[in-house]
Amino acid sequence: MGEPVELTPERVLTELPQMIIPFGEGEVSLITDCVADADRIKSALGILCIHFNLNEYSNDLQYIIDFELYIDDLKINCPALYKEMKAMDAKNKIYKNTNLN
Repeated sequence: MGEPVELTPERVLTELPQMIIPFGEGEVSLITDCVADADRIKSALGILCIHFNLNEYSNDLQYIIDFELYIDDLKINCPALYKEMKAMDAKNKIYKNTNLN
């Protein structure tokens, strides 16, 4: 048997979404197509008292659950994820600004 895995809210938010998309505007989407993972993500955000907008999309092939939240809300309780998202968000902001023309 392996070592027990510590399941922290930060680990849930880092590892369960299939996609993490920073918008370049201080917001990020955590996206999954698994209802069980979405429930865990929702619980982790609740434990951390992080406000989010929940969007659900579906078509004949796929069901998508999208949690939109502010990156700064991750700063205190999820420092590693916060740092990674801030860096990605900054890059996306530069990309958006250079491609406006």
